[in-house]
Amino acid sequence: MSEHFKSLARDLDVMEPKHPESVYKSHLEKRGRYNMDGEIESAKKNLALTYVNAFLNSAFGKDLLIIEKSNNEDWIFKTRDDGQTAAAASLGMLLLWDTEEGLA
Repeated sequence: MSEHFKSLARDLDVMEPKHPESVYKSHLEKRGRYNMDGEIESAKKNLALTYVNAFLNSAFGKDLLIIEKSNNEDWIFKTRDDGQTAAAASLGMLLLWDTEEGLA
């Protein structure tokens, strides 16, 4: 099943991992959840990034946030509380059908 899924993804040319920021339409948003300083709360932003990343790159075995550490930070330990649980679950979702490398 894993090989068929990856073969289909190669045929559709969707194997390139995407960063969640590339799909946000934040320039269209007028208001959001902001704190007193006018900034989005960091914990909620990280949680949202984790969920969007998991669904965006689901079962492809690579992404730009959790597996591919571009800035040498471990995303699971960068988040706190519910964010760590969500990051661990999204790692499982990224490696969903990868029976060769995902189990390691």
